[in-house]
Amino acid sequence: IPAATQIFTPKWIVKYLVENTAGRIWLDKHKESPIRDTMKYLVEPEDAELSDPIIDDVEELKVLDPAVGSGHFLVVAFDLLMQMYLESGYSKSNAVESIITNNLYGLDLCKRAVGLANFAVLLKGASYSPDILTKQIKPHIYAMPEPYEFSRQQINDFLGGNGHHYADELEDALTQMQQAQNIGSALVINLSSSARNFIYDRLNELNEKQKRIELDLTEIGGLKRISPFLHPILILTDKYPAVVANPPYMGSKNMNADLKDYLETHYPKSKSDLFAVFMEVLPNLTIKNGNFGIINLP
Repeated sequence: IPAATQIFTPKWIVKYLVENTAGRIWLDKHKESPIRDTMKYLVEPEDAELSDPIIDDVEELKVLDPAVGSGHFLVVAFDLLMQMYLESGYSKSNAVESIITNNLYGLDLCKRAVGLANFAVLLKGASYSPDILTKQIKPHIYAMPEPYEFSRQQINDFLGGNGHHYADELEDALTQMQQAQNIGSALVINLSSSARNFIYDRLNELNEKQKRIELDLTEIGGLKRISPFLHPILILTDKYPAVVANPPYMGSKNMNADLKDYLETHYPKSKSDLFAVFMEVLPNLTIKNGNFGIINLP
């Protein structure tokens, strides 16, 4: 979501939301963790009892910001996750690589904001392990792509011979993505778990083949065209232990016709303002018993 549509978030509020989502999840698993003493804004349960753990390992503690802006939430989450990794016995170098690869996810409409968020996360990683900047590791932070209509042949070429039976699902998802720059993370995309797993594995397979120079120019071009659509699709069809956001604020009077119609269809209870819509978006992106934190108007 463009940074211009968001209200500036004081750092203490960012820490408050991160500590009471990702931080709380860690303490549910590690009840005696000394990290508790570093979380200034942690709110302890009234009954002093923690919830059952929802993660087994720190690599499973995925944090999503679906309105990432310039990455403030993810940078604060990085510091907290680093403490968790060090407590788990990781070196700083291995922790940085794993945090970027496994833990942090973000989406936004604005390409410039996404560029800043990627830079901020990498810079934070470099503050712990400078050599991360020399590695071919990119954060999972993506801008919504410009509209593009894919042919059935392009879809089949991506899926390959073993994935042709997922062509209808992928085609429908790509059709939904035509409004990605208008609807943002409020897009409702449906993929079966088997289709999503195949698309995820296929994308990784083709990226690895490209690194090994095993794709021809046509295949490279096709992968470059479809990848910007697949990354947001995969993020929006996954669920996360912790989701945090400063949502966009836009009343229905300022919405274009397509956005207004979409929200009336998919979010009839909260359609009056985007910040209210995101009150439905965040729990939909959160796993069962996970935590989400959102800034709301009083």
